This record gives sequence, structure tokens and C-alpha cells, in this order.
Amino acid sequence: MTSYDRPEKGKGAWERFKGKAKKAVAIGMIVGASLGVYEGVSNHDKQWKFEYLNEVTPSVHEVLEEHVYEREEVYDESTEVSEVEQYEKEYTIIDSFVGEDNTDQKNRLEEQIEGVYGAVKNNTGVQKSIKGVIRDYGIIEDVSENEAEEKALVGVRMIESSGRINAVSHTGNAGPYQFGEWIGKEYGLEIKDDVDERYDIRKSTEAAAEYLRDMKERYGRWDLAVLSYHQGESNVNRIVSDYLEENKGVSISNGQVRSDVLEDYDVSVSDISDDEEVLSRHMNLEYALTGRNYFQKVLAGVKVFENFIQENDSVRVTNLDTYSVESGDTMLGIVNKFNSDIDETKYFNSNITEHSTIYPGMDILVPNGEREVCLRNLGEKFGI
Repeated sequence: MTSYDRPEKGKGAWERFKGKAKKAVAIGMIVGASLGVYEGVSNHDKQWKFEYLNEVTPSVHEVLEEHVYEREEVYDESTEVSEVEQYEKEYTIIDSFVGEDNTDQKNRLEEQIEGVYGAVKNNTGVQKSIKGVIRDYGIIEDVSENEAEEKALVGVRMIESSGRINAVSHTGNAGPYQFGEWIGKEYGLEIKDDVDERYDIRKSTEAAAEYLRDMKERYGRWDLAVLSYHQGESNVNRIVSDYLEENKGVSISNGQVRSDVLEDYDVSVSDISDDEEVLSRHMNLEYALTGRNYFQKVLAGVKVFENFIQENDSVRVTNLDTYSVESGDTMLGIVNKFNSDIDETKYFNSNITEHSTIYPGMDILVPNGEREVCLRNLGEKFGI
């Protein structure tokens, strides 16, 4: 995980930040109330500080126990984070997406995230997704290669599917990470009549992480990589090439939109998001309104997730046991063996379609009550 030291930021910088935050709260109350989206966000200033930041082998239970569940730790007051250190940690998360030194882009991104945060926070689906993301966080952590990728997977899952494993869009995209059939197969997911691995918790997370890594390698920037998850690679190529031509006088083909070319130009999603004319050429108006703010919504989702962790010591989530099917087993028999619920079991095994038959050796995820998850360790990963 990459972190950046910012020794130049001291108490004076923090005091200036608090002054700006209070002013932003006052403005936000007025603007939010007029738009009907303000929901008492001003409980305390820190809520307006932007802290940006299924075949399962090993079993979901083992992965989660290793990473998040019930870790016993002795609380040490010496580990408390000062306000200045917290401010620096908050910027570390943005740095991993935008770049350490680009203050203008970070400031613009903060404003844009502030603009969508209320709507994201108050979205019922986003709120419901939090427990599912916590339940599966061990898998997200396990497949991620760096901090930005980890945060991106959290935000993408919350925004794409509201965390639902069996989510299906009107376009046919499916699963917690909303893969289309073609791109799902391209990234190694088996999709056919008797199985659809877009619904497999681990495999879909692995595919989403691989896609984000590929796009990061192509563009050299995480913000463009995350935007491409929603818009698609070819669409982002057209948007970026148009933006460069109209705003920087640079003419490049769609195929040239890659990291070795973009490193000469400072193209960020925060800049592109302000250019509705370029966006509208490649998206219908309704899509542009959501697509334009997609990256910002993803980071707002991460912020919602962080705030939940900060405000709660623990949370109860569904406990999933992995059962290996034996000869003579039926789904109903397995459910009865665990005193579980058939509909809930089907939900967690949405990758097994109605046309499939279970067979010996197949792994089934069986809901088996709930378990308490301590959020202290997870909070530490988010600098909380």
C-alpha cells in the first residue's frame, strides 16, 4: 500500500482547512436545502471532511476470518491519530487516485464529491450495501494489489449494484460488479445455462480487480480507469481524445489514448466532468448526467463506507459456511442440515442457475446465522 508523507502540512494548514470546512457546511446547508437533498449533514465538521481517501477456495469463511472477523486487539491510546495526522491520511486516499502533488485537481475533485455525497449517502441501496461489502471485505482485500484498487472495488460495488449479489440491470449486466456477458467472458467468468460466475462473489471480485488494473495500465491514472468501468474503454478513449482536441489543441486518435501519450497532458476526470459538450457527444443526456459523475460517486461511496466504520464499533453480518456437496445431497437437504433458509441460500449461490444440478464436490455457500464483525481493524486500513 502506498502512502505519502506530507511534512509541510502543519497546524496552520489544519486550521485553515477547518475554517474552509465550516464555510462549506454553511453554503452546503443553503444549497442542499434548496435542492431538497440536505439531510442534516452538519452534525459535526468531520462529516464534511473528505476522507478519500461462487466457488470459493479458500472458503469465504476462512478468508473473512483471516482478514476481518473477530480479531482481538488491546486498545492503545498512543495509537490515536491527531487532527493534523488525520487530515494527512484523508489526503492520502485522494493522492492514490489523482496524484500526490496535483492540488488543483484534488480541490476540484473534493468539490465535485461534495456535490454528489448527499445523494449517495441517502440512497437506500447504498446504505444496504455496506454490510455486504463488510461481509466480503476479506475477498476484496485478498485480490487487491494496492490501496487505490481496494478502495475502487469498494466504491464500484456499492454504486454499481448497491452491493447485491443477484443484481441485474435493464441492459443485462449482472452480479455485484455488473459485468456484461461479453466482458465477463473476456475476464474469465463462465457464463452459460447452468452457471453464471458473474454472481460468484470471489470470481466476480477477481474479474473486476483485473479489469481495473488493465485500465490503470492503459491510462496511467486510476480516475480514468474507474470511469472506464462505467463508460467502457472505447467510450473513454473518444471522450479523452475529444477533450484534448477542444481544450488543449492536441489531436490524437482513440487508439493513442494510453498512458505513454497521456503522461504529457494532465487529463483528469475532474476536468472532463465539467465539459458537458464533449460528454454529450458520446452519451445520451440521461446517461451523461450519471456517467459524468460516476468516479465522484464511487469515491463518495467510499466516504459513506468510511463514515459507517468510523461511527460503529462492530456490525452483525450474515455468516457464510462453505459446504462441499456429497453424493445424494439436495439443495433442500443441505438447507435443512444447517437449519438455514432456502431463498437466502439461493441468493448467496446465484451463480448456480435454475437449469443447473448440484454435484458431489461442488461448493455451496450456506447462510448460518450471523456473526459480529469488529470494525477496528477495517478502520485502520481506511486511516480511521
